[in-house]
Amino acid sequence: MNRLPKIIDKIESALLLSLLFLYPLFVTTLFPNLFDTSKLLLISFGLGLVTLIKVVKLFLKDSFELSIGKYDIFMLLLALIFLFSGIFAAYNKVEAFFLPGNASFVIFAVLIYFYINQKSEDFKSNALIVLTASVFILSIYQILNFVGIISHIPFLPEAVRLKSFNPMGNILSLIVILIAILPYLLDKILNRSDLAEKILSSLVALAIISGTIVSALMAIPGKDTSVTILNLKHGFPIAIDSLKENPIFGVGPSYFSYAFNKFRPLDFNTTDIWDIKFLQNSSQFLTIFTEVGILSVLIFVYLGYLLYKTRDFKNPLFISLIILLLGVLTLPISFSSLPLVFVLFALQTTSKTYKMGYFVKKIPQVLIAVPVVTVVFLVFYFFGRGFYAENVFLQGVKKLNSGDAVLAYELINKSVALNPYSDRFHQFAANLNIVIAQNMAQNQNLTDEDKRNISNLIQQAVREGKAAVSVNPKKAANWESLSEIYRSIMSFAKGADTFAVESLRQAISLDPINPILRIKLGSLYYSLGKYEEAVDVLKLAVLAKSDHPNARYNLALAYKENKQIDRAKEQIKIVLELLGKESKDYEVALKELQNLESLTEPSPIPEPAEPQVELPTNEEALTN
Repeated sequence: MNRLPKIIDKIESALLLSLLFLYPLFVTTLFPNLFDTSKLLLISFGLGLVTLIKVVKLFLKDSFELSIGKYDIFMLLLALIFLFSGIFAAYNKVEAFFLPGNASFVIFAVLIYFYINQKSEDFKSNALIVLTASVFILSIYQILNFVGIISHIPFLPEAVRLKSFNPMGNILSLIVILIAILPYLLDKILNRSDLAEKILSSLVALAIISGTIVSALMAIPGKDTSVTILNLKHGFPIAIDSLKENPIFGVGPSYFSYAFNKFRPLDFNTTDIWDIKFLQNSSQFLTIFTEVGILSVLIFVYLGYLLYKTRDFKNPLFISLIILLLGVLTLPISFSSLPLVFVLFALQTTSKTYKMGYFVKKIPQVLIAVPVVTVVFLVFYFFGRGFYAENVFLQGVKKLNSGDAVLAYELINKSVALNPYSDRFHQFAANLNIVIAQNMAQNQNLTDEDKRNISNLIQQAVREGKAAVSVNPKKAANWESLSEIYRSIMSFAKGADTFAVESLRQAISLDPINPILRIKLGSLYYSLGKYEEAVDVLKLAVLAKSDHPNARYNLALAYKENKQIDRAKEQIKIVLELLGKESKDYEVALKELQNLESLTEPSPIPEPAEPQVELPTNEEALTN
């Protein structure tokens, strides 16, 4: 019986070390998102198993030890802030905690920090070796990918053979992790006496430096593998304005896209990347500021202060931690890479151990074990259901791409049933219903059953579109998609035009400087024959982005139908200047200008001479 706790300890250590080794490398093609979903799967179930083992140890030992470090209270506070922000600030809790799951990544990162902090110094040494081995493999992969070898390995999945693929997902995260491990290796090379260890460390360091260099070359702007970063002059105002929503808890974990749409400054539309929808701010630090509010920032700042206060440049892990924190402060590294930052915090810190024998009597054991086990199994159930839904959804997309619309329809509906809180699933299901209905309607010999099926598909599309809006009403894309659904059925659904307009207006309220949404609304008014409203909306589209040819071209058409020919000509002339003669659309715009030249604007009614004729009122006209 005395050996059993030691065996359990070894199993726990092996699980933690395996998790550290696999985490940077682990990806799976079972999900639409190869990277974040895969790493969330690994860390959630891996830490869940470690937690269950700790509960077993609680019953096997007469006492247990608790190690407390200088960062512990702040790590706990950070986890609580993300938890409360996910609960109280994020409208869709599934997005906050599951996918993208930014809150869960931080909470799990804090949990792994505490678990490693309870381990011995020998374990921490082994953890560093394991983590270095994982980073070494990452480097080798990057080198092979850079020279083109990976793309020619036939047994690898197609997504893995892409030049832009790396197991960390975000190439900036990869570069930061590679650089952060180098101080540990350089210390071994310079300060160890064992020649074999020096040689091995030198070879590993050379591979990691090479991997860093090729990754940096792949990240150079303009390359297919590069990352587009939101400029700080646009990202900082977004972070500041997000405080208007909730200064304490931010806009909610995983909700940066909402803040970006609503708060990005107007001059963003003057950049070359005006049509990109960013999911992160200019840096991870600003993303956390935006999503989780000012309290999280204060904790990060204080952690940095504590680190500075106990600075030890002779300690390679201190230098590694500085590199990681600089990466968080200056680069948009991914949330899925944050657990590695917290691992280094745990490996770098020293802690005091206290024996807690008094608290492990039978009643306290049960009081601790029951809620912990309950939480673990709830995580297993809900996360497992979510992962399964993602897999089913991916299968449905693949079936649709292969032409099997019937099976795709069944699989997509199944994914919606498994996870009804995913607006992505509802939105895809809505569009799929519309496509199937449109294809069926093209049949010249429709039976009564076909007509009923088409009607049911349209109604289902509307329901799914509304469901997407219901689970996440703060996403402009959901309202835009709902508007498109209504617009596609305007010809045979009474009132669909009104709902299409209302949905687009709601999208615009969430994404106010997006010229595309205003162009769509102006075009919708135009198609309804409401030319004056079309002019008003399209003028705002031009105001949002004055160099957008399509906005001005549509405005010219609206002016034309509104009998404002001179203004239409002005807009078309500007369109021609914006396009240039080399554009394929130049001839279309030129032809429209020629058409306008053949028209004359109605002459205004001259001001009447005095005395003016007094017109009868409506009441007088009716009685006479």
